[in-house]
Amino acid sequence: MLHYYRWRLSLADGERRYDRYEELLAARPVVTVPTIALDGRSDPFTDPPAGRF
Repeated sequence: MLHYYRWRLSLADGERRYDRYEELLAARPVVTVPTIALDGRSDPFTDPPAGRF
């Protein structure tokens, strides 16, 4: 797990066996579809469960 966090922070190299796939994915166009995030805690139409918030 420690290596994963180091890799995510660019402090360690990734696994070389996946380099080919990384290059293929990086060459694809960026997806520009608008998105939204839903958060059930911010729903004004439902009451929060008892004992929360």
